[in-house]
Amino acid sequence: MDGPAGWHDQPVSDASRPAASSAPPTRARRAAERRLAWASPLIGVLLGLSLVTTRWTSSAFAVVLVVVVAQLLVAAGWHEAIQAEQATTGALAGVVLGLLSDVAVLIPSAPTTLEPPIAVLGVGFLVVVVQQLARRDAHQGAVVSMAATAGLAAVTALGAGWIVLDGDLVGRDVVWAGGLALVTASLARLVPSDTWAPWLVLASGVVGGWLAGASGSGLLTPSVGLSVGLACGVAVGLSDAFLRGATTAFRQRWWMTGAFSVLMAAPLVYLAVRLTL
Repeated sequence: MDGPAGWHDQPVSDASRPAASSAPPTRARRAAERRLAWASPLIGVLLGLSLVTTRWTSSAFAVVLVVVVAQLLVAAGWHEAIQAEQATTGALAGVVLGLLSDVAVLIPSAPTTLEPPIAVLGVGFLVVVVQQLARRDAHQGAVVSMAATAGLAAVTALGAGWIVLDGDLVGRDVVWAGGLALVTASLARLVPSDTWAPWLVLASGVVGGWLAGASGSGLLTPSVGLSVGLACGVAVGLSDAFLRGATTAFRQRWWMTGAFSVLMAAPLVYLAVRLTL
């Protein structure tokens, strides 16, 4: 009986080990969920409020500062969240392309369109491809790393759209209207429901944009405000819906997820304004 008893004891002790080792990840996951529930929307609210304050400033520096902070926040956790290789190199490439896009837009002779950021982005993609092809590790993980860097570069570069809007005809009015829409949409992310929360985020963004348009500030009209609010609501709503189904590694980077929707909203607001005016 000693033999069967000893044989039976082994599976019991082995089975107990995974249960014990799985407890810490569960607690960490729950802590990350609680942190994401308020920290990520808070980042969006703070960046949106920063854009709102540009209504009372005359310098473009305030808008540039908000964009740069958002770019750095997104780059700080992008590759780790996707679990891509060469995280430091990829993050550096994304930040550099984003900053170059900002500088390209600020050049006095540059057109007030998305052409300068797109041009920088095109050159950046070529650099990323060459850099990946020059790797000496048999290109293991090259596809994932290249996609991660290209995606980060697109987000950071097109985030310069806020600076483009700031220098356009409607200027500061659209920027602060977009900031208000981002604030209301980000606050709606605090609703815990997975079913209708994205729709509430979208509606909140529209309400925020409409309120800004109804103020009659500068060239703002209710129709322009509605289009700006819709663009911001779509950006924040899509970001929120994506993050609710994203991996734990992605969701734990709450500082990145809050700033992501702000950069994503820039090209959408630009297109919405162009279609409205």
